[in-house]
Amino acid sequence: MFNGLKKWFSSILSGVQQGVKTILGSLRKTPSPLVDRIMADALRLAELPSPTEGETERIRFIKERLDALGVQSLLDEGGFLWARLAGERQREGDPLLLYTNVGTAHWHQTYSLGRVTTEKAYGSGLSDALGPALLISLAEARETGALPLHTDVVLLFAAQHSEALDEALFSRLARDRLLRPQVALIVQGFLLGRVTTKTLGTHRLEVIVGGAPGTLAGGPAGSGTIGGGPAGSGGAKSSDAVKATVEIAQKLAGLSWDTSGSTRCWIRRIEAGSGFGKEATEGVLEIELESAAEDLLKMAVQVASATAQTTATALGVGATIHNRGSIPVGQDRLMEPVTKKITSLCRDHHIKVQETSSPDMSAFFTVHGVPAATLGVAQGKEGLTQDEIDIASLEKGRELLFALLSSLDKEG
Repeated sequence: MFNGLKKWFSSILSGVQQGVKTILGSLRKTPSPLVDRIMADALRLAELPSPTEGETERIRFIKERLDALGVQSLLDEGGFLWARLAGERQREGDPLLLYTNVGTAHWHQTYSLGRVTTEKAYGSGLSDALGPALLISLAEARETGALPLHTDVVLLFAAQHSEALDEALFSRLARDRLLRPQVALIVQGFLLGRVTTKTLGTHRLEVIVGGAPGTLAGGPAGSGTIGGGPAGSGGAKSSDAVKATVEIAQKLAGLSWDTSGSTRCWIRRIEAGSGFGKEATEGVLEIELESAAEDLLKMAVQVASATAQTTATALGVGATIHNRGSIPVGQDRLMEPVTKKITSLCRDHHIKVQETSSPDMSAFFTVHGVPAATLGVAQGKEGLTQDEIDIASLEKGRELLFALLSSLDKEG
């Protein structure tokens, strides 16, 4: 009997000890209060509809948060929200610039109503809200003295999608004596630890085949037509539009763009139809061309446009091609010092580094002679209906950004 009681007591004690370990482990994973506020801002932003004209609601929310922190901000005629955090040095010019996009292509009226557990956060388009939320947190840390910096920091919140940006903005930044940054950082949600070491240029095209141009899904296709007149043909059958859309995709996917293999074509979207139970009268194809050489990229755009036109014409239907945006090939030598610093700091913070060659927003700055790099601040999964954010990784991303700014500040 005594042995039985002893075993029972030992099992109870073991269970209590295991429970204590579990609780302590959970407490160690609990994010800092700063991360709590970052997640709260990100969840609120993710709920606001996007994309919209000028991202009015999201910009208003960010401006109100900055106002509450005592940070003055300015919304310019281009839809960009600017805020300047004065450094202790109080020197004009040569600021550190942090850029982020406030919109998303993944907003959903139901799935964007996020939820949070002790370790994860969920919501459609939630990862795209992390960049703006982290910049708000940075403003708070700067205003409260938690992040002392000698150099001015400019926060730039953009309402335009990254690939539809007006290049004039970056040209203006490079020419303006007070605004030209010594370093620019593009802050985005996912891909914490991914470092772009070689930038590729990219160009996205939309091909509308058959029917009236620009009427798929009941809305205009937009501006930036590259070639072609009104799509459609009086004698064309509805099935011809579908066939042409598929053939264009097959031909573009099978093309050999250059001998070095540095130019590629990706099929991002293919769709044909006009509603359930109805015959498809038009098709839409979105392609993305990538290259490490700007001249090859321009040639690929011309070849892709001509291929789409001739394929559609051969089947008796029209094709209208729209330019949906581009990112230039960057100057890697200007990106390298910043990416090396990011890589070093990632290792200091025990963040696994993944080097990659890809299109990168930093190219908009480096082509104008401004050192720049992109910084992801969290890890997780981007799903069809919702994103999954690892909250602990967001704390690492915040620490990485603050450490990077402190390091750049010392050099400046």
